[in-house]
Amino acid sequence: MWIRDEFLLRSGKIFASKSVDTSAYDKLKTKKPEVAYHSFLSASVDNTYLPKTFISDTCVGKSEKWIRKYIYCHLEVKEGTVYPEYKDCIVDPFPIPKDWLRIYGFDKGWSDATCLACGAIDPHKGICYIYDEYYESKQPVTYHARRVKEMIDGYKMYKPIQADPSVRNKSDRDGVSYQDYFYNVSGVWLSEGNNAILDGIDKVRDFMYMGKLKFFPNCVNMSEEAQDYVWKKDKDGLQQDVPVDRRNHLMDALRYLVMALPFDLKECYLGSPEVTKSTLLDRIRPDTDIDKLIKGEDITYDNVFGFGNFNMN
Repeated sequence: MWIRDEFLLRSGKIFASKSVDTSAYDKLKTKKPEVAYHSFLSASVDNTYLPKTFISDTCVGKSEKWIRKYIYCHLEVKEGTVYPEYKDCIVDPFPIPKDWLRIYGFDKGWSDATCLACGAIDPHKGICYIYDEYYESKQPVTYHARRVKEMIDGYKMYKPIQADPSVRNKSDRDGVSYQDYFYNVSGVWLSEGNNAILDGIDKVRDFMYMGKLKFFPNCVNMSEEAQDYVWKKDKDGLQQDVPVDRRNHLMDALRYLVMALPFDLKECYLGSPEVTKSTLLDRIRPDTDIDKLIKGEDITYDNVFGFGNFNMN
């Protein structure tokens, strides 16, 4: 009944496995990339059709590790995982107030997914909640720009979207950067994020450890990447200070997002000081005429039109 009502009647086809690992279905994406596909974990405790004593009876004699994995679908930490704290940072989702400031991290790809990590900053507790994600591969820039625009439209942003710095590189084909092309299509500006990998990982781990970074369980790809995000090992099996560069675009987007945040997240709501050249430099296009902007004069750019939509307060 549960499988039928919740999944079969809502899907054209369903593949199921007792494994608590959605990566088992990655081969389906490769074989039929044109088919709309989504993978997810469904915990036994979420099954409202089970008898009242089923969970407690099933857990008798089972280890805590077994219960966490097969009853609650909690991710197990792999050896050498970059973010071993991740599983403890997953929280129950809740309606996010629309007036909370948003912060986004973006990483582009083609065969590997182009993705967006969506964060909302709690002004009272000083916590950033990663509440949603965008994760699509083998789509043109126009497609990504419009989808991202839909996801962020109507929300007040702490800073422009923090992106892989390579978005500024100009195309050999027409001399237009990914950054400019994205803006042409959507009016959304991709700011060049801080790509200091080890510093970024340290800051993300600090935020996790101190309870400043939480994740909604609907961010399935984020959870899968965090589970598989491990340190490289040399030929002797010794761990290196470099993560394995494989299926890590959301991990990169998360770093860009966190690196743009102050250590005390409540400072995001303190408002900006008087507008000066120094306070504007990290919030606007690098080719903007700052003097004109401060004077309120019209500004024009090559290849793009208008000005980005983000919070200046």
